Amino acid sequence: MPITGLSVVLGLGVGLSVSLALAEILSIAPGGYIVPGYVALALDHPGRVVATVGVALLTFVLMKVAGQFLILYGMRRFVLYLLVGFLLGTLYATLVAEHAHTPIQAIGFVVPGLIASWMDRQGVVVTLGSLVTVAIIARLFLLLFARI
Repeated sequence: MPITGLSVVLGLGVGLSVSLALAEILSIAPGGYIVPGYVALALDHPGRVVATVGVALLTFVLMKVAGQFLILYGMRRFVLYLLVGFLLGTLYATLVAEHAHTPIQAIGFVVPGLIASWMDRQGVVVTLGSLVTVAIIARLFLLLFARI
């Protein structure tokens, strides 16, 4: 079934709720609180999920390298994560669009940067593991109750 506006609202709401519960119970954030809802909505397009994680990992690595030369902390660090993720996601979509018949883009413009920022805070494995867990829970809820 197609994803409707209601599905997006429900996906984000469920993702936020499960993310908050996970954060309260285990003190783990699944790549940002809004990210699992977007990933849950894209689980039927695994290429987009893989592209998003790939862009996030590349963003994480580039920011680690940049941190060797720049003083990065607080809001400056966070916004730079978002900007680098945005630029890499846009670059990836542009390059793929030029060479493929069906371009696969990352999910959203700030999602890869949010994921990368949380990878820096709590580790790659914890962030990706919790992201996948919450996204699957949100998707199951959507399949059961919203029938997308």
